[in-house]
Amino acid sequence: MMAMLFGPRALLAALGLALSVPVFASAALPALPELVLPRLSGSITVDGDLGEEAWTSAASVERFFEIAPGDNVDPPVQTLGLLAYDAEFLYVGVRCQDPEPARIRAPYVERDHVTDQDLVQIDLDARDEGRWSMIFRINPRGVQADGVFDEATGVDDFSPDFHFESAARITAEGWQAEMKIPLSALRYRGGDPQTWRITFFRLYPRDFRRQFVSGPIPRGSNCWLCHALRLTDIIGLPRGGGVTFSPFVAGGATKKATTERRVDVGGDVKWLPQPNLAVDLTLRPDFSQVEADVPQIGVNTRFALFYPEKRPFFMEGLDLWNSPIPVVYTRTITEPDWGARLTGRPGNSSWTLLAAGDQGGGTLILPGPSSSRPVPQPEDALVFLARLRHNFGRSSLGTLATVREGAGGYFNRVGGLDFQWYPTASDHAVGQILWSSTRDHGQPSAAGHALSLAWDRSMRHLGISLKLDDLAHDFRADSGFVTQTGVRHVQASTGYTLYPQGLLRSVRPELGFDEVRERGGALVSQNLNVGVAVDGRVQASLAWHPREQARARDGRLFEQSYWAASARILPNRRLPYLKVTARYGDEIDIDHSRLGTGSALGLLATVSPSDRLQAELTGERRRLDVDSGADRIRLFTANVARAKLTYTVTARSFMRLVGEWEGLDESESGGERAHSFSASVLYGYRLNWQSILYLGYGNTHAPPGASDGGRQQELYFKLGYAFR
Repeated sequence: MMAMLFGPRALLAALGLALSVPVFASAALPALPELVLPRLSGSITVDGDLGEEAWTSAASVERFFEIAPGDNVDPPVQTLGLLAYDAEFLYVGVRCQDPEPARIRAPYVERDHVTDQDLVQIDLDARDEGRWSMIFRINPRGVQADGVFDEATGVDDFSPDFHFESAARITAEGWQAEMKIPLSALRYRGGDPQTWRITFFRLYPRDFRRQFVSGPIPRGSNCWLCHALRLTDIIGLPRGGGVTFSPFVAGGATKKATTERRVDVGGDVKWLPQPNLAVDLTLRPDFSQVEADVPQIGVNTRFALFYPEKRPFFMEGLDLWNSPIPVVYTRTITEPDWGARLTGRPGNSSWTLLAAGDQGGGTLILPGPSSSRPVPQPEDALVFLARLRHNFGRSSLGTLATVREGAGGYFNRVGGLDFQWYPTASDHAVGQILWSSTRDHGQPSAAGHALSLAWDRSMRHLGISLKLDDLAHDFRADSGFVTQTGVRHVQASTGYTLYPQGLLRSVRPELGFDEVRERGGALVSQNLNVGVAVDGRVQASLAWHPREQARARDGRLFEQSYWAASARILPNRRLPYLKVTARYGDEIDIDHSRLGTGSALGLLATVSPSDRLQAELTGERRRLDVDSGADRIRLFTANVARAKLTYTVTARSFMRLVGEWEGLDESESGGERAHSFSASVLYGYRLNWQSILYLGYGNTHAPPGASDGGRQQELYFKLGYAFR
């Protein structure tokens, strides 16, 4: 029945019908409301006080709309946005009315950790193209967060950082904030006059997670920036930016059996010869992982785990690397000696070129039909990445190429085309075709292709999604994050949203189908799931996978049935966030090719005993029971737990204590136990995102049999400063 309803031929026919109209005819959208951006008269001191005379000449945004949980209704509290600019800066002011200031959620947190609390944000598209925007966010304590929004993915990415000043203060009527953004940080077009797009966003978490914006956004819309305000008559902007030189020195001492000392010196240079052209150079860029990657359970998994990029050199034009097939993952450049990059956004085009010399080391993802596995990465590699995208209204056509070459004749080369297409206000189609050529040391070269096509229809109540991926067995993207090849992957999903009143404000029954087959036809996995997602005072989902089929490593197929659920709430200012995830039912023992009963429980919570003290608690526990002879035994119990306690002295300085515990008990391996514990303490001061001081100590206890077993102690420091 599942194959009849959602077979690959039916899905491909529907997808082909959706893509059978001219590719670059974009849907017309209503004209955006316009607001003249005035030149500032007078000066503004960024201190959170909007009473200065200069603010009286600013443009004002007075009408806001509640888009969640309300449907473009008047918000329960008022918000006022103010905008002005001068020869060097864009000034943003926001006044947030609140009848109960004591309920304002205003913790002192670290930079970029402004999430489920009172906050205001602007999305600024200084190119007026509706493709991507820069995000500038602030909470009532003046703490900053920033990043980029990519319309193609619909995701806010807070990895990039920008220089800007901000301040905020809580008042008897609510709270207010100021931002002073250097024009040199923006990526606008050339010529006069300029037109930009901007959206004000305010989060007001009380009984509901209320969201206010400066323009109405219809439910079911397939875009965000297409509903922004337009800022017009912007003239006399700088035609060239400055140079930022950001050297750093980092080092420390590590004690195991012996003591090792190290000192690393490096730095980044950013030059903006034009507002739409950036030149980046780096020497020995540092990960700066003073907050280590959050642990993930890797036991009984088939595919590699993903971790985000953190190094500043790779952040410029981060949105350009996004494509349907993730063939660029800059963390594959594990230990670069040097790097150079050009990023331009002329007219309706955007491009970036990156070259780096990588000492290598670490691991490389080697994908296959049923699983991926890590292999040693070739050392002393030369890496080239290139991307070009041209916009046709909201639609676009792009090309992407990656090259990685190393010793012994090794190389991996990938290239191809991709597109984004918006034929109507409800429809969105994306596609990509790639070819790769690879030669490992001592092996003949191999070539393969990869194809991805997807279509989404988003309406007020109904949503439909179709996707096809076809990847040849010999396709490899060694500079990317492709975990499965040699397969055809078909996905389909639909959901219908209801909007009740009361505790829940949306209820969405959902149905999804997912099938992966080897290109020769053998089934790898097949899954039909039914579920429901709700949103309101509680955000939750529940899904049932009644007959999921999946293949173990030896090729055997197993049929499993299981439940998955999650729930998230924002209770109050002292417990501002709580999320629980769970899974229970059949689970495959991948290594031993048998079916067992598995359970998983995850917890993520934020506790705020005071406005300056924050505790983030993360934990996951997984179990798998299997039949062994006549007995039912516990194959393994895996746990990871992490507690991060942060005391924020000011918006720029903090003290942090992190404890992490990982445990694995394997009953069938002679009762093996592998537990490790690590703790670290850190003091940090951030004048801005590149002018920093870190001082820390870490202590790790691992079992003697582990590859890095035993006790390890580490003292470390980092000092960096951005000269502008």
